[in-house]
Amino acid sequence: RFNSLPRVAIIQLKRFSYSNGLRRKLDTFVDYPTDELDLSGLLSSSNKEKAIYDLIAVSNHIGSIASGHYTAYARQEPNVD
Repeated sequence: RFNSLPRVAIIQLKRFSYSNGLRRKLDTFVDYPTDELDLSGLLSSSNKEKAIYDLIAVSNHIGSIASGHYTAYARQEPNVD
């Protein structure tokens, strides 16, 4: 449990496995909410704050364990006039 969480959370998912000296890329689908990810359950019971996060950007690896490239996607803030 954490006493507090940061204003910005960066989450990295392990997408490779290592077994018996062999490496392979994991292709398991990950369903992640784009809005209102609630991490309040990670806070200590004495902390009653909400820890709600919105997804802002994603970095993806396309290819195999041996080669490929990375792409990134970011949410554009709406124009507020």
